[in-house]
Order: sequence, then C-alpha cells, then structure tokens
Amino acid sequence: MCQKFNAIALAVLILTVASGCGQHAVPTASTAVDPCFQHLPSGWSIDKSFILDPGQTADIARKLGVSNITQISNTTLLINGKRLQLNILQAENADAAAKLHDAIARLKGDPAFCLVNGTKVYEYVGDSSITADFVKKVSSQLGI
Repeated sequence: MCQKFNAIALAVLILTVASGCGQHAVPTASTAVDPCFQHLPSGWSIDKSFILDPGQTADIARKLGVSNITQISNTTLLINGKRLQLNILQAENADAAAKLHDAIARLKGDPAFCLVNGTKVYEYVGDSSITADFVKKVSSQLGI
C-alpha cells in the first residue's frame, strides 16, 4: 500500500510541478521532445509535450534523493483512445541513471512502468486501464 501511495505521490509531484506551475515549463506544443516520439504508429498522437525548467527539475531531483537529473520531459500520448503519460528523466551518466531508476522503480507497482536505457529513465503514468502489458507494448513500439 505504501509503495502504491509513493508511486501516486511521485506522479502527482511531477504533474503538479509540470502542469500546476506550467508557466515555468518549456512548452513544445505537440512536437516531440525525445527521438522516441518521432515515428508514432497509426492511431497514436502526442496530446501535449514539454520540458520542465531547471528549477522544477532540481526540485524533483531533491525530492527523489538524487542530484544528477539534467532534464525532465513530460509527454502525454493518446494511443487508440487511451491516455498515457511518459516522463523521461535524463541523467548525467549511466550510473546516475541507474540510481535514479532505482529511486523511481521502488515507487512503482510493476517494473514495466519504469525503465532505464543508457542515461535516460522512462516513467509511465496512467489510470487503472493502463496495464503492464500495455506499457510493454508501448515501450517496444517506441524502441525503449
């Protein structure tokens, strides 16, 4: 129960910092903030996508207990009618990404919802209709 609460708290933290203080985010409208979004399959679209400003990024890093996050992007995808948020956290190096992944993965109910690839950590956030199998398929389609 505590793990689920922490995962919800992290998602709310990123959403609150990202959207509640949106005037500080770097908006990108519906353009891709990461190469993984450049070639979306039919039925997929970007609803919104932005990069958090450095102050917001530092706030989240501090709350996660890590110090090496260089950038956070927040992208909401519409996938055949389902809404899925993908936060991409860029670390300074692969070791920092592994530590960041560990910090976030502890808060997730299933490892499919938090992946690490090189210096990037991918965190999926969605409602109860978003399953681990769905996220695994999305990760595969995005090349993560």
